[in-house]
Amino acid sequence: MQSVKQIEAELKVLTTTPSGSGRGSGTAVVGGSAGQRIADLRRSLRDHYTLIITKNSSFAYHAHVVSKLWAGFYRSIDEHLTILKSRRDPTADDEQYRLRLRLAIDEAVRFFSALADKVQAIYDHLPLTSHDQKQSQSKSSEPTPAAVVDTPFDREYTSKVLSSVYNCLGDLERYRQLHVPSASASAAASGAADYRIATGLYVRALSIDPCSGKAHNQLAVLATYSKDEFEAVYQYTRAICAVDPFPARDNLLNLYERNRQTLATIDQQLLEAKRSQRGGRWDDDSFEYRRHHNKKGSNKKPAPGMV
Repeated sequence: MQSVKQIEAELKVLTTTPSGSGRGSGTAVVGGSAGQRIADLRRSLRDHYTLIITKNSSFAYHAHVVSKLWAGFYRSIDEHLTILKSRRDPTADDEQYRLRLRLAIDEAVRFFSALADKVQAIYDHLPLTSHDQKQSQSKSSEPTPAAVVDTPFDREYTSKVLSSVYNCLGDLERYRQLHVPSASASAAASGAADYRIATGLYVRALSIDPCSGKAHNQLAVLATYSKDEFEAVYQYTRAICAVDPFPARDNLLNLYERNRQTLATIDQQLLEAKRSQRGGRWDDDSFEYRRHHNKKGSNKKPAPGMV
């Protein structure tokens, strides 16, 4: 663990020096020996993190090792996206940057796919816990032949780590469809992104760790892409209410606010249409007419006997 801290410290210095200048620094914009050193350190850090995950899943879960791995890859992807977004005038160089972005995503996909295979192999060979045994017997009347021991922590945390890895793969596929439109033949033909693979990866993450709210949040994000707000509300709510909740409250409130603004716009358009049909006058049955009429009469004193 000491070597990991040393690598992290050196990497932090290199990516926050004037040559790297903080955010956006890294192999995408830093060249020469500094860029090569950053790339070497990141590869070494990935190897150390992978070793930690495969040796001690409980420590890896509590130390957020998968999140640290994801941060390293995401930083590189974000650097390329920042460069593309900053270029207001499209040029021939844009295709070169898009190619670099695709290569960065492909590299991350290869890494997390290999990591998923390693963690899955470990998970499959872990002995069942007493809780797993009860679940197996509830689905089948025959006893499970696998050995059963009462050591839930390794299997539990390995499943959480594996679920996190599939969430990363889902995010990468989502980014591929968002920023590399020709990633699939169907997307290239229709001109629309195809998120079925990303959806399957998030569902896979949920099947491995149903207690996690992260995958629910990501499924909600996909639902917003297709304007399925009902599904998005459902998934955001599941993310908040999960055993291991994801902080999706702001996402849910933003969705409600957008929906409120949309309904307010529709109501205003309908009222304006009715008003134009009446020659600029409000219809006696309209909401605006009744609201205005009630407001004018709000100062009148109540009749005798009325409360």
